[in-house]
Amino acid sequence: MRRTIHRCVLASLPAVVLACASGAASGGAPVVPTAPAETPAPRTPRGGPALGAGGAPGLVAAPGPAAALAKLGSPWGYVLPVDHGIRADTLGKGFFRAPRSHGEHNGLDLLAPVGTAVVAPCAGQAQAGKTGGFGQWVHVVCALPATLGAGLYASLFYAHLGTLAVGRRLAPVQAGERLGTVGKTGNAAAPQIAAHVHFELIVQPSEAAALAETHSGRDQSNNPGADRFFELLGEHCLAPSGFHPRAGAIRRERRADPFLALSCLTLAKPPLTRPAGALAEAFVPWSDAYGASAFDVNLGRGHPLASALAQPAPPKAWRPPALDG
Repeated sequence: MRRTIHRCVLASLPAVVLACASGAASGGAPVVPTAPAETPAPRTPRGGPALGAGGAPGLVAAPGPAAALAKLGSPWGYVLPVDHGIRADTLGKGFFRAPRSHGEHNGLDLLAPVGTAVVAPCAGQAQAGKTGGFGQWVHVVCALPATLGAGLYASLFYAHLGTLAVGRRLAPVQAGERLGTVGKTGNAAAPQIAAHVHFELIVQPSEAAALAETHSGRDQSNNPGADRFFELLGEHCLAPSGFHPRAGAIRRERRADPFLALSCLTLAKPPLTRPAGALAEAFVPWSDAYGASAFDVNLGRGHPLASALAQPAPPKAWRPPALDG
């Protein structure tokens, strides 16, 4: 491993370095190079505020980015033992807020083979159930770290699971504990839909409210706790690292983009690898949907080479996307 990484660091092309690093980490599996550069910053009207991605008013970057990111730490883990990016097949795209017949996608579809373990990223409480659209699901509620809102709670929702490792009654769960496996239940059962886990993250101002959360698509309400969370997420992670979705939307009222939140909360994301077989046709790398100036989004914030492979810093006029949805 040491020799492999040493040879990679000496490589002159970022794509070569990424291939070496991820190949060493994944046993030589094919990997995806990062996007070559950021999209140009939108023009700022004379006398008006700086614009973020999608032309939305942006945040002012927080001072001391290294200190802010260090304060954020790594309180959570990742939700899968592998990272195969975003699902996008002939029946739809799994991006957060992608168009849907009912409006917009409320979560993120994480591409993964059937049978892949699904785990809790944090310590909290969990319970399982089954409905027609979601299929077999697991609901996990965890306290958010103080840096992202003392007293706030995250309601995490996994859908289309194949097997369940937790019961229907609410019970404690530890970070990293197995919740079930990736499946194709509910409305993901069609053969044209690539195997994935639908993952949602909602912020609530109390544990009781998070436990009562149903993740119903009909409920697009907001709450002050979610507003506070997005303010702190921008201050401690998005602004210091230049981390943003290329489409510009990081929230849908109380719902957060799961990849943004997980990337800010964990240093343990597995490096992105291309899946084998039929899933490869439905594979979209994170760099197609997100950018960051402080780390490579395909490798994750904590990967040893993530900073070295970060995309060029965006122009000074760039600001993180608006936090008001």
